[in-house]
Amino acid sequence: LVFLLLEVLSSTLMSLPFEIYSTFRIEKKHGFNKTTPHLFLTDKIKTLGLTAAIGGPAAAAVLKLIRWGGDRFYIYLWAFTFLFTTVMMTILPTFIMPLFNKYEPLPDGSLK
Repeated sequence: LVFLLLEVLSSTLMSLPFEIYSTFRIEKKHGFNKTTPHLFLTDKIKTLGLTAAIGGPAAAAVLKLIRWGGDRFYIYLWAFTFLFTTVMMTILPTFIMPLFNKYEPLPDGSLK
């Protein structure tokens, strides 16, 4: 797990200059950027926090299943992955995405 933590931190640090350039130069050049440096930083911190809070226990569970499962660990790993994906598909739009975006109901009109 320590290796995974170091990998996430190092890849985040290595990709940070490219993400900053993409967000604040390329997107601004084409008029797509509405991100402020503060928002960019808070989104990065939220992402790292969610990665630690969800990804850490999930990685620990995967490693436990591999050790515990013996020769047939892949069956247990498949079941865990199926359940984890199903739960995340339910949780993501309800609890996680509102941390990054503001959602409002559409006004009554032809789109509804």
